[in-house]
Amino acid sequence: MKIDTNSESIENLFVDNSATHSWYVTRTKSRCEKKLNEALLNSNIHSYLPLFSKENSNNGLVVKRELPLFSGYMFVYVDYESRMYVEDNRLVASLYIVNHTQLFLEELKNIELTLRNANAITPITGLLVGQKVRVCRGPLAGVVGEIIKFKKGYKLILKATFIGQGIETEVNADSIELID
Repeated sequence: MKIDTNSESIENLFVDNSATHSWYVTRTKSRCEKKLNEALLNSNIHSYLPLFSKENSNNGLVVKRELPLFSGYMFVYVDYESRMYVEDNRLVASLYIVNHTQLFLEELKNIELTLRNANAITPITGLLVGQKVRVCRGPLAGVVGEIIKFKKGYKLILKATFIGQGIETEVNADSIELID
């Protein structure tokens, strides 16, 4: 797993806690996430586009691609003037202000940490109901999510409630603790 090196790390975007800037969820036009991210970065606008690796086999040839983790979505941290630039971009379908910034940033931090350290990531749509847990050991220590059981063990669901999507990854039962 890797984060696109052309996108800013969510940690870098936490540094600027300016009263003039706000977080926005950007709904992109179909299959335009990477183009928009590149255009915004070229304009010195803070953007965050989490990507995951996916391998496809085509006639015996394995092709590895970096795809947007949340199809049709990316995130920007902008002031009023930059927001107008983003909103007027032809690759943007809509722009939504993030009202619960602390929850939004906690969820994105958990997702980025998982992208950097988990072996298998699968994007999911629709939120699942499950027990809330915290990972207490290993490279994902501190990540909070919901646990679901599957045939071979447990999966940790990390939600992105601001867009009604999330990701899942496998975890060992002995590396998690329940949260009340």
